[in-house]
Parts: sequence; C-alpha cells; structure tokens
Amino acid sequence: MQRTRTRVRQLSPTDTIPFSSLQRGGVPIGWENLTLDPEWTWISENGSGITGLLICGYCFPFLLILRIAATPTASPATPLLLLRQAMRDARRRGLVGYLTFLSDSAAAEGALMRIVQRADGQILPSSGAWAFGKL
Repeated sequence: MQRTRTRVRQLSPTDTIPFSSLQRGGVPIGWENLTLDPEWTWISENGSGITGLLICGYCFPFLLILRIAATPTASPATPLLLLRQAMRDARRRGLVGYLTFLSDSAAAEGALMRIVQRADGQILPSSGAWAFGKL
C-alpha cells in the first residue's frame, strides 16, 4: 500500500473543514460556526481531503496558537507539520515569537510543554480560565 504524502498549506476560503472529524482532536463544538481567517489558519491534507487544522491569530509581534487538531486518519506527524509550516510563515511575516495557552491537566498539552522547553521556549505557570464573550 502506497502512503499518501501530507501537504500543509494555508486555508482557502473555499475549503470545507471536516469539523465532526476534528472534534475528537481538540476543536470544540461550536467552532464550526466561526469564520476562520485564512491568513492565520493552516490545514493539512492528503489524497482523501483535509486531515488537520491549526487555528492561529496575530497578536503583535507574536503568533497566537489557538487550536490544533487532526482527524483520526491523519498521519501522527500532522500536528508537527502544521506547526513547522506556521512557524516558517510567521517568521517570514516578521513575527518574533509564538504564544499559546496549555493545560497541565491534559496529557497531550503536557507533552507540548516539554516540546516547547526543548525548543528553548519558556513556560509561565499560572492558573485561571479563558474568558470570552460576544461583541
């Protein structure tokens, strides 16, 4: 069986995101109603369609990483490929760093903390919650 290569690119306005497949991967129910900014959203795809999603934002001069998710059929390397492409693009746009919020109570996010530390990133421990509302 030939393995299909994963390709990462920025979201196109015509892309259809498979939110139902991504919900188990970390995209909360309800996000399918949001308008994603193609300039700050990356997708991975293979021959069968979209397999991963990285939702970011611009928070001068940082790349704000909001959510990363992959479908159950995605390659295990998908999150890493998405992050690498987003970092390259952010660097090219003149951003100087990245920031994100991680929970130490989730195993996958604990693993991300270790990756950040190995990559010379910093962890600032805190407690709290995201607060948000409609404008």
